[in-house]
Amino acid sequence: MRISLLSRVLCVAALCFAASFSLAAQDIEGATDHPLFKRHSAFLISEYNASEFEVNEYWIKTLNRGVKMGGKSWRIVYVKNTESAAQLSTGTIVNHYTTLAKAGGMTLENEDITGYATFRVTRGAMESWAKLEVWDNGNSYLLQITEKPADSNPYREPDAGSSKDHPAFSRMTNYYISEYYESDFDGEEFWVKSTEQNVRKEGRKTTIVYGIRPDLVVRNASATQIIRNYINAGKKAGFTVENEDNNGYATLRKGDDGSAVWVKAEVWDEGRAYKLVIVEEAPMSQEVNAQALFDAIQKSGRIALYINFDTGSYAVPPDAESQLEQIVSMMIENPGLKLSIEGHTDNTGQPDGNLRLSDARAQSIRQALIDKGVEAGRLTAKGLGRTKPLADNSTEEGRAKNRRVELVKTN
Repeated sequence: MRISLLSRVLCVAALCFAASFSLAAQDIEGATDHPLFKRHSAFLISEYNASEFEVNEYWIKTLNRGVKMGGKSWRIVYVKNTESAAQLSTGTIVNHYTTLAKAGGMTLENEDITGYATFRVTRGAMESWAKLEVWDNGNSYLLQITEKPADSNPYREPDAGSSKDHPAFSRMTNYYISEYYESDFDGEEFWVKSTEQNVRKEGRKTTIVYGIRPDLVVRNASATQIIRNYINAGKKAGFTVENEDNNGYATLRKGDDGSAVWVKAEVWDEGRAYKLVIVEEAPMSQEVNAQALFDAIQKSGRIALYINFDTGSYAVPPDAESQLEQIVSMMIENPGLKLSIEGHTDNTGQPDGNLRLSDARAQSIRQALIDKGVEAGRLTAKGLGRTKPLADNSTEEGRAKNRRVELVKTN
């Protein structure tokens, strides 16, 4: 029988198409199912990656959080075989794996018919975790699998860099430091129950945020448990309880006003995280000497001094005595030097009141220097209020830098 040229061409084309279709309907080279988690029959492997060590997160419904597991890892992506005519829902794929898991004696740690599931199984000395995610309305899905020793986790969540517990308060068991901040001078508000108001305290500030360790399959402590723990620890260390709220807040204080240590405990997310803020109360300090003062004034024409006036007061505080003595020494050693003493405030309060207060403070410093022997004609004084800030008034550290007295060379 003779076959026309056109028929032969059509036949060859059909065979080539069939061959290419057949090649497309295969797993990618080197890919295979994990022995414990066989695919749904309507799917092929489109992505495959195996790693000797990787950290993956798995959601546990009873803990309402994810846990991180480190170990040998597989990431396998499946896509629907185009040769399969079956219409599969997301729920069908989830049910396929939950049925497989139950038959294999696995623990179902999470199941969501919208397309997510977590499985755990122990075989001898090894434990396997698997995560299922269904995509594109059931047309593809991911299996993420981690194998690790059954009695340990090779991965441990590290504390934030350069962080540490405060010497007075250790962390709760099974928690780690997720955030850590230190400042030589900053402020914080603490709620005092007896007065039903916040009090602001300033000094050395440490902020530590703790979270339940994500590498452990453990329940977090309750808010009440965390607060009671820190109250009991505080009492043993000599702290007074200024506020106690078992829903997640506490204020502790140790020492007298002006030199006390204040602690605030605040619990978040039903105990999965909490924060400690510790302020070691102290005024902003500055050490000066006559030569350093003179060098700075010669170089820049001015120098800022931080004199810790009481709030709203222009009386020169006793702890400013050493600074005044050094200014007097500088004036004696440099008899040609003349100064303008300029007072500055932060942006707290009314502008007019700040201007008056800054002027009164500058005049007080001038008079104190005159009383110590500096000629009145070498000193002038004025207040500038909040008009010339050195730093950002939106932070306590910035406001502290703006509350200053400047010595300005006038000759």
